[in-house]
Amino acid sequence: MSFGFGVGDFIKILELGIEARKRFVDAPSQYDDISSALKNFSNIVQDIDVLLWGCEPEPEQKASLQHIKDDSSSLLKDLLVKLDETQDIGASSTGKSGRVRKAWKRITWDPAEIATFRSRLSLNLEMLNAIERQLSR
Repeated sequence: MSFGFGVGDFIKILELGIEARKRFVDAPSQYDDISSALKNFSNIVQDIDVLLWGCEPEPEQKASLQHIKDDSSSLLKDLLVKLDETQDIGASSTGKSGRVRKAWKRITWDPAEIATFRSRLSLNLEMLNAIERQLSR
């Protein structure tokens, strides 16, 4: 019986998380919370990937893993789409026009959107921590 996930799915989520983390390099300090949460997110996903390598999860754990995989994938893809819209948010720009464009794009990212991403990321971190504790037993 397939539950629609495998170790490879968590590797893909890890890759998406690392890609998102890289996009926050040199981002303004207002994005430090998201950057830090993405670092924690990547670490936990990597730990879960290692734990899954050597065990067969229980059916209820499989269902939780599927849910977490779907939510995490959706969150990271949404975040990367938003970062594509504000591409210069964390990129090092040189020259006067680069600084102006970077500042303008920073202004267009609504604080409510930032809060929404932070909230979603926090929820995913809580779910990942819970499943990691279950798998570690």
